[in-house]
Amino acid sequence: MHLVPIMGQWSEEKTPDAWLFAAPEGGPLRESKWKRSVDWAAATAAIGRRGFRVHDLRHMAASVWRVLELTRRARALAAHVLAAPIARAIALTALTALGLSGDPVHEPVHARTSASGDTCYGA
Repeated sequence: MHLVPIMGQWSEEKTPDAWLFAAPEGGPLRESKWKRSVDWAAATAAIGRRGFRVHDLRHMAASVWRVLELTRRARALAAHVLAAPIARAIALTALTALGLSGDPVHEPVHARTSASGDTCYGA
């Protein structure tokens, strides 16, 4: 996921001098006002993260986006590899042996291996 297209969508209907993230009443969005509006102190206390900064969310988001991108790439590679019938049989055997068939996280791989009817254990 790249930020440039997202920023482009957010700025489409804005004038060049407009704030990308404006306060509800207009003008710049101030961190202190936003924190009060979402009751930041109570929210961070509720999750046991007193002192957690808004800036820390940027690092967390970057990490999550990176994991999602790596997951997307791994699934694309798996789909390519699983195009071969022998690979489907091996993958289905591995999924079954690991008890992962039916696991929603692994369902795309399982669906891909079983969609053609290939099985390595019959029926």
